[in-house]
Amino acid sequence: MPDRCVKMIDGKMCGLASNSGRHMLANPNGHTFGESSLHNLQQTAWQIAEDHGWHESPRTPGDLIALIHTELSEAFEEIRNGRPPNAVTYEGKPEGFGVELADAVIRILDVCGIYDIDLEKLLVEKMEFNRTRSYRHGGKVV
Repeated sequence: MPDRCVKMIDGKMCGLASNSGRHMLANPNGHTFGESSLHNLQQTAWQIAEDHGWHESPRTPGDLIALIHTELSEAFEEIRNGRPPNAVTYEGKPEGFGVELADAVIRILDVCGIYDIDLEKLLVEKMEFNRTRSYRHGGKVV
């Protein structure tokens, strides 16, 4: 893996940088988010939501799932509007299919923080289980 994997946004670098084998996330303003483990991203997503008041009123698990679905619907709208899946525009804030997927993941990470779910551990467990499944298990077409 390269020592630095960066992208220019508004003339500023952001992305992944290696630090003694660890990868640090940084935004265009130079703020680093720490190690890029999913656990650390989960903690960061929860903390940002907390700092911005999104945890002041309790929400039901159903409400939180609906908010995740909203982000996925916004991703679908990007495609329906004819934008390529890998296109990102920067008009005040990042926009695009991938950005909306990122928003959905951020919401999922926040939910996991709210309910103290170790998503990183569960993802590894689930992917290992999926390796043991038969080809196209369940006979589903799509």
